[in-house]
Amino acid sequence: MQTLVIFDIGCTRLRNAVINTCQDFGLDRIQFSVFQGALKEAARERLTAKFASLIEAHVQKEKGPQRGQALHIHLFPICSEEMAKALHLSRKSVAPVVSLEIPKNLFV
Repeated sequence: MQTLVIFDIGCTRLRNAVINTCQDFGLDRIQFSVFQGALKEAARERLTAKFASLIEAHVQKEKGPQRGQALHIHLFPICSEEMAKALHLSRKSVAPVVSLEIPKNLFV
């Protein structure tokens, strides 16, 4: 199943940790704060737990102005049937989004 990760994080250190985590899970960056990729349910649960751990560690260290910074991460699982309907619109064209196949040996 495709997973879309969208985040708004004010703290550069936490934002970079989230970016690295997305890449570690094989997700592709499709915009500055948006990643997409195929993840099985177990991998998505591990990703969610990792994000929760990063947030918890960050919140414990927050001081003063950091408490007012944005800190939002959204995960959207998208089934293959719905992903097949996704479109990419640009100045040049409207085209179907090419979804990624999950490698057989990745994310057991």
